[in-house]
Amino acid sequence: KELYEWSAVNSKDPSAVVIGTRMILTEKNSEFQLPAEEKIYKGRLVGQGCNVRDGAGYRVKEKIDHDPPISLEESRLVIALSLNDTDPIVLHGDVTGAYVKARLRGRRVFARLDRSLWYSRWKSQDGKKRLLDPVAEVYFALYGIERADKDWGDHRHETMLANEWHPIADAKRVYYK
Repeated sequence: KELYEWSAVNSKDPSAVVIGTRMILTEKNSEFQLPAEEKIYKGRLVGQGCNVRDGAGYRVKEKIDHDPPISLEESRLVIALSLNDTDPIVLHGDVTGAYVKARLRGRRVFARLDRSLWYSRWKSQDGKKRLLDPVAEVYFALYGIERADKDWGDHRHETMLANEWHPIADAKRVYYK
């Protein structure tokens, strides 16, 4: 939305943190070795959650109860329950762009874009940068941010409950209706 000078953000909100970012580009289904005209590429901006810094430049490590992917036990539970039914319906899915559908919670996070991604308008006509350290606030659980999986898990859970799905006890990522 808007760009800020990191030093100004830090002076107004010392609890805010800044992360670096990287663009990742990959070829989808590269294992099929498709002809050039059929290749599809996927790009994603990710946060460098391994290098979160406070205003003084110190590394910040949050204590977070992470939300791991479905476990092997939970997968087996789903299979067992579906095989126990005479006409089972098992719904599953990979949510496209899952993390970025969840609001980022906790302290404010700002992203520093790699210089190769800066727009020319971020610089003055004489070539001097208008913003010495431009950052943008991150509002959603960007891939790579340490707490993104937790925020996505909370969002998923709240959405499931709001749609009258119920979690199976001790299987936090498996729901029934």
